[in-house]
Amino acid sequence: LGVIGFTPARAAWVPIEGAAEAVVVHELRVGPNSATPQLLKRLWDSVEDWARFYGFSAVLAVSGPQLGLIPSELVAGRGYHQLDHTDGGVTLLGKILSGPMALPKLPQDWRQRAERLGPGLVVQSTGRATDLERLATALLTKARAEGLQARHDLLLTSQDAQTRAISPAALFSVTLDGVPIPTDGLSDLQIWSAVARRAGLCQGA
Repeated sequence: LGVIGFTPARAAWVPIEGAAEAVVVHELRVGPNSATPQLLKRLWDSVEDWARFYGFSAVLAVSGPQLGLIPSELVAGRGYHQLDHTDGGVTLLGKILSGPMALPKLPQDWRQRAERLGPGLVVQSTGRATDLERLATALLTKARAEGLQARHDLLLTSQDAQTRAISPAALFSVTLDGVPIPTDGLSDLQIWSAVARRAGLCQGA
């Protein structure tokens, strides 16, 4: 059992540049012990057939270890090639269906994007994951209780995600005074402890 989600790149919730002619796979889930080559072939073929029918030139996927990205092992062996890469082991994988076309690329201005969020604690999210929104509320509440300036930068549209997201997955990011705080694979307590340490609060010592 598996599901694959995709959209024309202009409506994608991941930041990719120069992808107007492409379709972006933004979700790929398979059940336990279900990631067989046959199932994956059917899923990817369905996207490629749709893209060809509607005149798109490529299918793309942003792959990496972060939550919200496509695991590279679910793309392997399908004729997808690395088109670009960026921080954190994130790669842009693509299959050109018809050409010629200018190759899409990933943004490289993550530090500048984070700095533009400004001072204090800023939690950036898309609002599309209930658990992450609860975490956002909890972090902001704790920060304000400690006297920190804090705000929620909600990405309301795919255009917001493409132009303002400070990480390739766009789902959830935290900054303090324009500096990203690691969140991947960390518990709620570990994330807050990292914030508190950077802010010089005794709770984080």
